[in-house]
Amino acid sequence: MVGASGWPSEHPLGSWSWSRRAADVALYAAGTTPDNIESNITSVGVHTSSAAEELTTAHEYQRKAGRRKLWLMIILIIVVAVVLLAVRLRLLAATTFTVTNVARALSHQILS
Repeated sequence: MVGASGWPSEHPLGSWSWSRRAADVALYAAGTTPDNIESNITSVGVHTSSAAEELTTAHEYQRKAGRRKLWLMIILIIVVAVVLLAVRLRLLAATTFTVTNVARALSHQILS
């Protein structure tokens, strides 16, 4: 009879020994020994701490990139506002100049 784990649930040596045997078979198939497992566990701790440092560094880079993006957007908005203001003033000056010329021409015609 097969249990939930996929291994036979009833084994003549009992479930604990069957699980231990399955683990031993899996370790042997993977070519891993218990000493190697212990060294792997130790290296996991080292790699975890270095990964935490890298995540902290990445967070700082992202924060700086966000600030840089914000400043570039502010500068872009200021440049666009200045250009729009210059265009509007130029159009206003051109319109004033045209109205002034028309007013002079009309007053010149009325006086003549």
